[in-house]
Amino acid sequence: MKQLLIASLLGIVVLVSSASCFDGKRKGFVLGGGVGIAPVGRSTLEISEIFLLEDIGSPQIEVDKAGAAANLFAGYAWDERNVIILETNLIRYTSDSFYKRRVIQGFIGPTWYHYLQPQGSSLFTSLGIGLYFFDIEGFENVDPGSGLMFGVGLELVWRVQIASFFSYGWASEKAIGSGKDVGIEHKHLSVLVTAVAF
Repeated sequence: MKQLLIASLLGIVVLVSSASCFDGKRKGFVLGGGVGIAPVGRSTLEISEIFLLEDIGSPQIEVDKAGAAANLFAGYAWDERNVIILETNLIRYTSDSFYKRRVIQGFIGPTWYHYLQPQGSSLFTSLGIGLYFFDIEGFENVDPGSGLMFGVGLELVWRVQIASFFSYGWASEKAIGSGKDVGIEHKHLSVLVTAVAF
């Protein structure tokens, strides 16, 4: 998990090492980051393979929490309507039900942004296919899995946009004791205000 984030940050530094890349047009190198809220963050832990159902009464445990959201991205726009970026979109919350500790979950991967207008205020959509990661404070045995992200937004003013993103993915955890892989399904909805340099 930490190596994945470090690799992402190093990639962003390499992409934006020259400040002259940014000429104010939505074409060429793009860098952005934003903050917001995640009104929905859900993790569903499939535990039927670990415990006997009569011991727990349910084959799965769901954790639903709202939290803080953020994203960071860098990439390249081949024209003024289409951008391909490497994006990290995550949420952070404190679980008070099952995990009882800090949780970070989110999507990382290549994402395609399509703007409906070539310049100025414009609606846009985004689609990403990559990895979904899940980091629980104090746990080292959670592996990322496949993930998807969809988004729709509006460029409000020059270099500022607001968007809503829905991410879906899987992670797996080695169950303590049994050593079995436990599937963890994730969903989150976030609303972010993002500053973009291009």
